[in-house]
Amino acid sequence: MCMNCNSKQNAVRHIQLTKPPPVLNVQLLRFVFDRQTGHKKKLNTYIEFPEDLDISQYLDAEPDTYIYELYGVLIHSGPSAYSGHYVAHIKDRKSNTWFKFNDEVIVEEMKGKKLNLGNEEEITDTSNSKTSTKVPKVSKGHHTSKNAYMLVYQQKTANQDGEASLTTHDILPEYVRQHIDMDNETLEQWISEMKNMKEQNIRTGQEKRGEMRQFYEELPVQDGEDFDWIPTDWLNTWLSVSKEIKPPIDNKTFLCQHKKLHPDKVCKLKCVHRQTADKLYDMYKGGPRLHRDAVCLMCVKKRCTILRTRVNMDQDSKLISDCLKNQYNGDNGYWVGKKSLRSWKSLVIKQCEDTENGEDNVEEKTETKKESDNEDENLSFNDDILCSHDKLSTDAGCRRLISTDIWQRLRSYFPLAVEFKQWDPVCELCNRLEEEEEQVKEIQKMVANEQKTQLSDLYQERNRPKAVNGVVTAYVVQKDWITEWRNYIKNPVAKEHPAILSNENLLCAHGNCTIDPKTLPFSDSLVNHTGFVLIWPSEWLILKQAFSTHAPFEVHRVEAQGQPVVYFSNPAVCEECAQAMQLDKDNQQWSYKNVKIYIRKVLDDNATDDTDSDYQQVHVNGKRKKKMNCNQQATTVTKMIKSTNVTTRRSARHRKTKGEKEIIISSDETLRDLKLQIMHMFSVAPFDQHLSVNGQDLTGDHQTLGSLHIAAEDIIYFRADEPCDDPLLLEEVSQSLSPEEGFKGTGLMGGVNCM
Repeated sequence: MCMNCNSKQNAVRHIQLTKPPPVLNVQLLRFVFDRQTGHKKKLNTYIEFPEDLDISQYLDAEPDTYIYELYGVLIHSGPSAYSGHYVAHIKDRKSNTWFKFNDEVIVEEMKGKKLNLGNEEEITDTSNSKTSTKVPKVSKGHHTSKNAYMLVYQQKTANQDGEASLTTHDILPEYVRQHIDMDNETLEQWISEMKNMKEQNIRTGQEKRGEMRQFYEELPVQDGEDFDWIPTDWLNTWLSVSKEIKPPIDNKTFLCQHKKLHPDKVCKLKCVHRQTADKLYDMYKGGPRLHRDAVCLMCVKKRCTILRTRVNMDQDSKLISDCLKNQYNGDNGYWVGKKSLRSWKSLVIKQCEDTENGEDNVEEKTETKKESDNEDENLSFNDDILCSHDKLSTDAGCRRLISTDIWQRLRSYFPLAVEFKQWDPVCELCNRLEEEEEQVKEIQKMVANEQKTQLSDLYQERNRPKAVNGVVTAYVVQKDWITEWRNYIKNPVAKEHPAILSNENLLCAHGNCTIDPKTLPFSDSLVNHTGFVLIWPSEWLILKQAFSTHAPFEVHRVEAQGQPVVYFSNPAVCEECAQAMQLDKDNQQWSYKNVKIYIRKVLDDNATDDTDSDYQQVHVNGKRKKKMNCNQQATTVTKMIKSTNVTTRRSARHRKTKGEKEIIISSDETLRDLKLQIMHMFSVAPFDQHLSVNGQDLTGDHQTLGSLHIAAEDIIYFRADEPCDDPLLLEEVSQSLSPEEGFKGTGLMGGVNCM
């Protein structure tokens, strides 16, 4: 903006140097932003720079007035702008020696004024790997680099002889020099400590090696010499060069249940000469000491027995399997449990482990087994054919008859197993109990059939108390109890007898009823969503004789011609509690999360819906009929209704019609949110939508669906106005669904790809 003409004009921006700095940092702009890719990239171009830089021309001064000498080059190794390795080349001011700083490694490069950038320039250009860029030639006193990104120069001044020299004034402030001196002093102290520590470790290692050499000469055991068992892990720890205190020699984990050396753990120990073992125990203590005769002979014998048993078991297993392929038909057989036959090998192994390891270890192992295997492994052989009285079980399906030869082989592994011959009788007490149980089942079936006959209408859900002229008296029973009773009638043996028939939970604290009789199902409809069933007084008397009843709920409906319907109940309705319960029920009904509703499009009189062009959904007895005119529909449906048995049980499940859509909503969503979902399904703008539910139009875009009394499984009828000709309006409404994203997708976002 020009201050003279007060308008925008073309301008040129530049930087002017007015005073030369003592230290000049030159950025080479290696890293730039690529507008095509939307990412930063590195420029791997060779750049030539001098050792002595003259900037006099930029300060309007005579040549050679302001000369700077190169003192630092910062290198970035790597082709990418997002990763790589950083190296610094710095020249010492006093000795004129260049040093290379590579992390914690400092390497002296070359004395003199020449700079050698080394291997940093060997990185090839990955942007065009087929062509290799040659290093350009430079004149004397110049350098070139494709990885240098910053140059550090220091100003020179002319001395009395006219030669250029470094500035004598201190560049660094006093407090900075103090910090540097303190850091240098700390570093020197740390280097001295590390040097002393290294020397100490060398001396300790030499002493340790001398000690180890002496022990190595004494460790071997010759034939006939006495020795001790020492744990291999402890010897490895002892032979390590660590300065930690050596633990005592611990041999407790290698003992068996007889307090001697376990034969299976010998491989974890080494034989050490007795004299060397005496020295080790004197130095590090521990115990108990294990001499050459410490191996437990009892465990060795058991181990040998187990090995022989497993060998014999492998041989007998094939023979027994072959014999069991065919059913035994002899007269001198033995009964064996089927579970025992399936798991006899695992029982043998478990029995061997019990003998070898003791009961405690066995319990720990069996706890880790699967639950399905525990039943077979925890039983003793042939215990699965015993009844609760330790006699032969009456269940013939749990046992099998085997030959005498097979039984003798199995008995050799399980000498304590129970034995039942082929003609041994079963348990008499169990036989008598089973007969009594069968009698009880027959009685239960007879009682259930009697109740089914007496209450056939209630069982089949027919002839329920309905709204007719006159007085209708009925009793109220909760639907859950009726369902439980029906299940008992269907299978009285498997299902439990229903509990007490009680309506106590329908009473309030004042002893009155909380259910309004007007809401009870006085109707022939078999679909009942109230949770209650009305029964006749005669049915109530039968239930009262069969079950214990409590808090009966009697309802009277009185309807006279020309008079309003009157309801009475005993006990009477508590208006206060009934209203409070109804209010709580309404609040729960209109508060929901992620439920289904259905959107059904309504067409005009002369319009047709493409989705319903082939079929019109007329469901009669679960069948779908082809589309027909209104007269045909009315005649056909009327005939079907007349011919249909009124006792047919119809499903309460929602049947979707062709073209109907399903939407997931929550009660806290607004009507506008619902219209936006409909817009995406039917491509109709919200201002062209007319919605209604249960005959009521839905208005007020900012009202919640709960406040509009839209419930789960409701059908929303949707009628659309003529489509809008202007597509920009639909686009504007669609864009309002998502918030603005600022500069996303543009070149102004450095880390985002432009789409």
